[in-house]
Amino acid sequence: MTKPGRIPCVVLSCRRTAPASKYPEGTIICCGKCWRLSDKALRVRWRSSRREREQLEAAADPLDGGGFSFKSREAYFAHADVLALEHAYWDQIIVQANEARAGIG
Repeated sequence: MTKPGRIPCVVLSCRRTAPASKYPEGTIICCGKCWRLSDKALRVRWRSSRREREQLEAAADPLDGGGFSFKSREAYFAHADVLALEHAYWDQIIVQANEARAGIG
């Protein structure tokens, strides 16, 4: 059990935490120690997809209630594809870190 005001690392056997005030509500984190347990090439691909998503969002118009208004259908679908890819890479990173901490990987 973590202390109030702290977010636990997403890796199950890790006991590290981060301050909740530093992140938006509902954020999950992977501490630096566990992050480095995953494959470097996978982390680079995740970072690249995150940057591409941020560039697409910077080119779009933000909406008042959150989200974005894209200038074309192609931009909308490109954003959806990159977002799905980013989530898939994140999931793989977490699986690799959990396996490495458990001695499986």
